[in-house]
Amino acid sequence: MLSLDDDEDLIAERLLGSVEPEPRRRVNLRPLLTGLLVLVLGGGLGAGAYLASTMDTRDLIALLDIGDRPRLSLEMPGRNNRGDSTPPVVSGAGPLLTPPGAPGENDTPALVPPQTGHTEGEGHESPPQPAAPVETPPPPVIAPPVPSGPVATTSPPVVPAAPVAATQPLPAAGYQAPSYASLPDPATKAQPLPPAPIEELLRRSAYGPLPVVSRGGQTAFQAYARPFEMKPGKIRMAVVVAGLGLDKDATEAAIDKLPPEVTLAFSPYAGALDKWVKRARDAGHEVMVMVPAESEGFPSRDPGPWGLLVGNPAEENITRLEQVLARVPGAFGALAPGGAFVRSPKLAPVLAALRERGLAFAGEGAKLDVDLPRAEVIATIDHDLFRDAIESRLNAAADIARKNGRGLLVVTPRPVAFDRLLGWFGRMGEQGLVLAPASAVVTLNGKS
Repeated sequence: MLSLDDDEDLIAERLLGSVEPEPRRRVNLRPLLTGLLVLVLGGGLGAGAYLASTMDTRDLIALLDIGDRPRLSLEMPGRNNRGDSTPPVVSGAGPLLTPPGAPGENDTPALVPPQTGHTEGEGHESPPQPAAPVETPPPPVIAPPVPSGPVATTSPPVVPAAPVAATQPLPAAGYQAPSYASLPDPATKAQPLPPAPIEELLRRSAYGPLPVVSRGGQTAFQAYARPFEMKPGKIRMAVVVAGLGLDKDATEAAIDKLPPEVTLAFSPYAGALDKWVKRARDAGHEVMVMVPAESEGFPSRDPGPWGLLVGNPAEENITRLEQVLARVPGAFGALAPGGAFVRSPKLAPVLAALRERGLAFAGEGAKLDVDLPRAEVIATIDHDLFRDAIESRLNAAADIARKNGRGLLVVTPRPVAFDRLLGWFGRMGEQGLVLAPASAVVTLNGKS
């Protein structure tokens, strides 16, 4: 209690002491720190993801090696940037670029015989001495023994050979690449073949006219094949041009420029095939149909909606085959490309369907034991579009044909291939060969 007698200062002090001070507010920094942490981590992760998605591998390696000494340097052989003949030393590893012919890090450094009889200062440099590594010493190299006896002192220093760049073959001076228009015309005009197809060898289907065996036993192979008279003492060699009908210029060149003994195989995906088949037979060419099938590079190389696939059921492949055969009813046989399908058991039902329709077959799988006219393709001559490569394949195919007694080649319609073929046809007699249609090289149960 305060009384009037109390001092004013004492009264003020007591009043102030009775008043409790207001507590200080505490600032909560946890949300602020959490937000900053999220921003830092998010920004770091975002920057790392951006760098990982945009930087090249070489940029990343350069970023990791930014604190190291630069290792990419090109020095003159036997000379470094200090002016002496000591090879440059790079920390941790040998030089990244080694001059051609110079000894590597693990090679024996005794490619040049030691020079004796001369000292430094007489106009000769001493042989390069390997410098000691700065950080990690390499394993010791045992030098070969110095030969006893006199050593020639007049041999010139070995100069590293200049690198030879790998180049593709260049055409000869004045060489003009062949074109379809530059191909020569045949010397004589061929006699046309009989019109095809024949009505009694057809049967209507949902896909169009399909070949069948007539009531008298005649087949499309017998009716549509080009007649051929064998010359004694010669080996029959057939050439089939595959994939025609898709390119007008290529198809016209195959029909008009090549000899009538050359067989023409048309793609089922081409248009106006009835007109192309008629024009080909009018020029004396017998006709085959290309059967699209799964080949090397599948599925990147898609054979199309009518392609025969290893993964398809046999019924599906037969349906697709009928759709293909209905496109070229005047063909005497079918040609299949090499690849997975013709090497698989799925080819056997297809060959059986071709036999029932009286057709022949040509392809890599022709060795299967199916009773139908068939011929094995021994080579495709234009895998490499170089004149020398095509000539080499033609000569190799001639050797195989002489060994087997016959042969069948496949070529795609390209000017350089046609040009090489026309020149080779004139030399076939020298190799003991005669050009024959594909129907003349097929066999039935191993017999012609």
